Amino acid sequence: SQLHQLKQQGLGHTIHEVRADFDAIVASVPVQSGQRITAGTTLMQLGHPNRLKALLGVEAEDVHWMASGNTITIHPAMNPQISVLAKVDKVLHAVNPQTRLADVLVRLSDEQTKPFLPGMAVSAEVSSRVFSNALVVPRLSVMYGKQDTPYLMLIEEGKAKRIPVKVLLEKDKHALVQGEIKAGQQVVTIGAAEINDGDNISVVMP
Repeated sequence: SQLHQLKQQGLGHTIHEVRADFDAIVASVPVQSGQRITAGTTLMQLGHPNRLKALLGVEAEDVHWMASGNTITIHPAMNPQISVLAKVDKVLHAVNPQTRLADVLVRLSDEQTKPFLPGMAVSAEVSSRVFSNALVVPRLSVMYGKQDTPYLMLIEEGKAKRIPVKVLLEKDKHALVQGEIKAGQQVVTIGAAEINDGDNISVVMP
């Protein structure tokens, strides 16, 4: 009676054929060999070979700059020379407890999927904001005067020239600024706070 009951549950068959509804890639098999499963249990997860999803992690303090539609450059983590342009599909405004990062979903399709395989580690660079008429300067060169007004000390014809700037972004050792400054102009990076507008400056090349 027990054997009959087990056979009614589907046991005793050595081979079960599972057919996919479409040409697919097996992304994962969440069951183990010999495991007794119940109706409704997921046996495997399938994916379209020309459709992939990439889950990226963004620092929590930067996630507010992310939005659906942002242009993103994604590449295999071990081969940054191969890259694909894509769009951010969804921003999940919550911190992943495992990674301590905010998840960002990117969908890839057709030609975009060729450099990637399911389970592959990836890295990405995303354009969350676009600035015009701005320059990157050393962060040390940005000084703050009265009422925390930022400024730079330029070097023009051997003299110091103080110019006010607007700081758009500060990251690591660099700052993005707008003001009356042109690419190629020299700025004081060390000791700028001790220099006054119009002081003579001698540039010593290392």
